[in-house]
Amino acid sequence: MRGYQEDGNETFPAGSILDKTLPLWRMVEVLLHAERLASLLRRGPDIAVTIHFRAMFTGLTGRVLRSWATPLSDMLIQGHAARSDEAVLETSLSADNVEGRLAELLLPLLSSLFDRFGIAGLSLNRVEAEVKRLLNRPMSRDRPTQS
Repeated sequence: MRGYQEDGNETFPAGSILDKTLPLWRMVEVLLHAERLASLLRRGPDIAVTIHFRAMFTGLTGRVLRSWATPLSDMLIQGHAARSDEAVLETSLSADNVEGRLAELLLPLLSSLFDRFGIAGLSLNRVEAEVKRLLNRPMSRDRPTQS
C-alpha cells in the first residue's frame, strides 16, 4: 500500500491528478520482484509457478491523467476526470520470462485503468516504449532494482 507520489508534490493540489506513467512503473516493480521471488522459490525447472497480481487504485474521483513524473513521455494524451473512484486490476500469469513480456502483460491492466479517464485504444507500442525507457534508466529510487 502506498499513497500517490503526485499528491506529495506542490505542483498540483493533492487528489487532482494521476500521473500517466507511475502506475506502469509501480506495476513493473511488483511484477519483476514477483518474477525474481518465483525463481528463488521454484523447486525445479519443470515446476510451473503462477503469479497472482492485484492492484487497486482508489480515490480516483476528480483526478485527471497528466504527465508529471515523465513530462516528455508520449505514452498517451491527457484524459478526462476519472469516471469511477477505484480501479481493481487483476491477472494471473506464468512466472516465466516476465521481464520479456512486461508490455503485453501490462497492456490490459493499463487499458482498464486508463478507461476510467476516457482513454481508449492504448497501444502495445506505447506501453513497450515506456517499459523500455524505464528499464534503461540509470539506477534510481524510481526504478525497479536489478539483480
